[in-house]
Amino acid sequence: MAQDYDKIFKENIESIYLTLSQRVLKYKPLVLDDMMLDLQRTIERKPDFLKKVQNPLTGEIYLLHIEIQSSDEPEMLYRMYEYRALMFRKFKLNIKQIVIYVGVGISKMKNSFEDGKNKFHFELLNIQSIPYQKFIESNNPEELLLTILGNFEKDSVEAILEKMIERAKKVVNETFSLEKFVVQLEAFAQLRNFIEPYKLIINKIMPIEFKPENSFLYKKGQEAGEKRGKILGEKRGEKKKRDDMILALLKIGKNSIDDIATVAQVNIEYVKKIAEKLK
Repeated sequence: MAQDYDKIFKENIESIYLTLSQRVLKYKPLVLDDMMLDLQRTIERKPDFLKKVQNPLTGEIYLLHIEIQSSDEPEMLYRMYEYRALMFRKFKLNIKQIVIYVGVGISKMKNSFEDGKNKFHFELLNIQSIPYQKFIESNNPEELLLTILGNFEKDSVEAILEKMIERAKKVVNETFSLEKFVVQLEAFAQLRNFIEPYKLIINKIMPIEFKPENSFLYKKGQEAGEKRGKILGEKRGEKKKRDDMILALLKIGKNSIDDIATVAQVNIEYVKKIAEKLK
């Protein structure tokens, strides 16, 4: 399931970062350049987000590395330290590292250590600690999606979801359609365990506009159904082969029912039923 959220964040992360840098992290890079880093030989995957940041006003240049986490990772501190060492070795630039925690509640991951003269720290940002009001009025659909991951305080989930969809109808554009927004919202609703309120609001606001076949849960159910169908098909194929073998042995007539049952790995009654059909 985590890979579904990862995919959405990777699609939207540049826009999400620019939003968070202005509203939450209190710094705003003016220029972002793509940086390629393949760590697959030493680390199980590539960095979620890696950019060279340039500030023309101050002349500051640094690498910005962001990882998205939907669950507490006990090894995250060491993983980020390993990333840092490898990135510094390759690019020889200062590095700012941020882990954005999008799971339920507040993360308990450690984000710093001190070992003698060695110190290491990365910024840990808990989305659920940010008031949802920071995102709900956004004109950017990627930013608007963050509303559902924020702190709802005492406000109704249904009311916030309804506001999000109504807002999305106004701000979606050619590159970010309403259907795409609703599908990604569904995945985030799953992450926060808000699926029932989500379905209630979707049926209330846009029962005709939204195509079920684009739904995150619909696709998951379809995949599961295809998998079950494949398994059932394989089982039926195995049963047919076994029955054909029993039938052939019965026709030959040189083996007892006990022997045939042993060869076919079935009970005697099973063989007797096929024998009755043969008669």
